[in-house]
Amino acid sequence: MRIKDLYSHLPADISKTDKKAVARYVAARFAEMGGLRFNYATQYQLSKRPRGRTSDYHGAMVYCFTYSQAARQRKPSTLPYSKTRNRRPRIQVMDCDGNLKVTIFPDGEFDIAVDVDHPNDHQGREHFL
Repeated sequence: MRIKDLYSHLPADISKTDKKAVARYVAARFAEMGGLRFNYATQYQLSKRPRGRTSDYHGAMVYCFTYSQAARQRKPSTLPYSKTRNRRPRIQVMDCDGNLKVTIFPDGEFDIAVDVDHPNDHQGREHFL
């Protein structure tokens, strides 16, 4: 998915020139929508002659994020600590290798492209929502 005019909708504390911060912001918004969590993994720059892609991708920066099942909200307990310690039920951990890639274009018609590869066929940790 390619996105135009993203920079005009960024919060004031995120600079357009800080590409990594922009990528983290986009990943956080995608995570909020699905109740997920994506952790920063790596970054790389595409070559000046991208193979198998359009010319928009020449010299673009790609930021990769991996899926984590740790999107859980802390619920404060009304019981004393001695009554609640080690009393949570086990949570089923799913083997998921989902990822999210945010590509930031140096110039052109689009600002960024987002590629989400996360299967929606598992419940994960049910995201505690």
